Amino acid sequence: MVRRTVVVSVIAGLLAVGGAVAAQVRPLPPPPDLSGSWSVSPTDGLGYSPFGARFTVKQDASTITIATDRETVTYRLDDSKTPRTTRTVDGRTWTRISRARFVTAALLVTTEIDAGETGHWEDMFIVSLESPGVVTVVACSATASTDAGMGTHVFKYTKS
Repeated sequence: MVRRTVVVSVIAGLLAVGGAVAAQVRPLPPPPDLSGSWSVSPTDGLGYSPFGARFTVKQDASTITIATDRETVTYRLDDSKTPRTTRTVDGRTWTRISRARFVTAALLVTTEIDAGETGHWEDMFIVSLESPGVVTVVACSATASTDAGMGTHVFKYTKS
């Protein structure tokens, strides 16, 4: 009888805790619409930006397309892999596999890079709508110029 009372008490306690946790969960807001043309605010180190001085975004419920002076890439927003091949300035071929998703209100894109003999690494960028007409881009990319091997740069863009 004591064992049955303990089991019932434990189940009741778990249900109460589960109900309290469920009551604290809030639905996430929809991701922001980043569509439009964006121009960088004055900044040092623009060469580290994944987008250069300007970029354009087209977005729908399942994809986002980012066009720069260098390339146009369409990412699926379900965190699935988007493969593409690029050529370096000296003609070598690199394979890039990107994944994109919104983390609350920020777009997170990670890219695995297979540069053949040069090596393999992963870069990422985050795009967040800071205020109407202003996005912040945080780029974390592999670099040979630091001991840590990773460079992090922040860029502000305004809607143009």
